[in-house]
Amino acid sequence: MKHFIKLITIITLLITFSCNLQEVNENPNAVIEAPVTVLLPPAQASMANALMNENSATVGIFLQYFEPNNNTQYSPYAEYFVDNSFYVEDIWYDYYVNALVQIKDIIEKSESAGAYHYTGIAQIMMAWTLGTVTDNWGDVPYSTALQGSLALTPTYDAQSDIYEDIFELLNDGIANLDKESTMDASDYDILYGGNVTLWKKAAYGLIARYSLHVVNKSAEVGFDPLQQTLNAVQNSYDYTDMPLAYEYGYDEADKSPYNIGKNNTDLVINDYFKTLVASHPSKDGITKTQLGSADTGPYLSDLNAKAYFVTPWEVKFIEAEARLRTNTTDPLIQTALREAVEAFLTEVAPFDDQLTTDSISSYVSHITLTGNYEADLETIMMQKYISMFGQVEQWSDFRRTGYPALIPNPNGTSAQNPNGEIPRRYPYPQNEMELNGGNVPSTGVNMQARVWWDEE
Repeated sequence: MKHFIKLITIITLLITFSCNLQEVNENPNAVIEAPVTVLLPPAQASMANALMNENSATVGIFLQYFEPNNNTQYSPYAEYFVDNSFYVEDIWYDYYVNALVQIKDIIEKSESAGAYHYTGIAQIMMAWTLGTVTDNWGDVPYSTALQGSLALTPTYDAQSDIYEDIFELLNDGIANLDKESTMDASDYDILYGGNVTLWKKAAYGLIARYSLHVVNKSAEVGFDPLQQTLNAVQNSYDYTDMPLAYEYGYDEADKSPYNIGKNNTDLVINDYFKTLVASHPSKDGITKTQLGSADTGPYLSDLNAKAYFVTPWEVKFIEAEARLRTNTTDPLIQTALREAVEAFLTEVAPFDDQLTTDSISSYVSHITLTGNYEADLETIMMQKYISMFGQVEQWSDFRRTGYPALIPNPNGTSAQNPNGEIPRRYPYPQNEMELNGGNVPSTGVNMQARVWWDEE
C-alpha cells in the first residue's frame, strides 16, 4: 500500500511539473492571430513601399523621368540592362510577399467577421496591386498563388484572366462598401480614414484605368472598353477630390523633365531651376550630380511626399482620352483636360509660391485642343506625363499610346532587349525561373515581348 501511495505521489508531481513547464514555454504576449484592424495599416504601407522603391525608380529611368549617375546601382537601367536576380526579384517580392499576401488575409478574415468595409477596402487594394503586377510582367501567378507552403510552384494566369479578376474585385469591393459592417475602419485606414465614398470613387477610377488599358481588346473582353471607361468616370472623382495616396518619402532624381517643361510655361520650371540648368556645363541641360545633392523641391523630396495610387487628375485625363477616342468634337474633352491639369497644379501649389490661384487659372486657360485626333491625343498624354511625374502607371500609358515620343538610349540593345527600344515589360525574376521554371511563360527575360493588352 505504501508503495502504491508513493507511486501516486510521484505521478502527481510529474504531471504538475509537466504542466508548469508547458506554461513556462508559452509566451503570454505572443499574437496568435492578428485582427484586421492591425493588418490593414501595414498592408497599405507595403503597397506604397512596393510602388515607390525599385518599381518607381526603374520605370522612371525607362521613361526618362530620372537619369541615374554613372556610379550608382541604377545606371545599367538607363541602357535597359535589367538584372533579373537583383531589383526585379525585390519588386516581385515586395508586391507578392509584402502586399498581396497581407491583403488576402484581410479579405478572408473580414469576410468571415462580417466586417464588409474592411473587405471592400482590401478588395480595392488587391485590384490595384494585382493590376500593377500584371502590367509590369504580363502573365503572373494569382489563382493558385498566395497560399504559402501549400503552393510553392503556382501556375501563371493569362493577363486576360487577371483583368477579369481585377474588374470582379473592384465591383465586389464597391458592393461590400455599400453593406452594413460589423467594424468601422475610420481609425485604422491610413489612406482614407474609412471614408466609404472616397474608396468607391477610387474603385471607379481604377475601373476606368483598366478599362482604357484594354481599349484594343474589345472583341476579347466582351464589353465596350470606352463606354465602360466613361461610365466609371461618372462615378469616380470630381477633380477637387482627395487622391488615394500614402504619405511616404521619395528618392530624389538628378534629372527632371526639363525639355518638356521648358516649352510650356514658367509654372513648370521656375527661375531658380532655369538658372541652375543654364549655367551647368553638362550636355543638353542634364545636371550630373550625386543623388540627393540638389534639392528637387518638397513636392518630390519632402519626408511627407506621397505615393499616389489613383488620383482625380489621372481620372480626368482618362476621361479626356476616352472622350477623344469616342468623338473628336466632344467639347467636354477640353473641359476634362483642363480640370486634370488644374487638379494636379492645385496639389502641387502648397510646395511652390508661384502657383497661385490666378497663375493656375491662367495656365489652364491656355490649354487648347485643335480637333485633330492625333495632335490632341499627344497634347493630352504630354500633359498627363508631366502631371504624373514618376508614377508607374505612365509606363502603361506610354506603351498604349506611344506618347510622349521618347528617344531610346542608343546603347539599349541586348539579349534582354533585342530591338533596343524602351522596355515594354520586366523580365521574370531569376528565382522564379529557377524554382518555378515549369510555369514561367516562354517570354522569360525578353523585355520587348508585349503584354496581352499591348499586343499589336
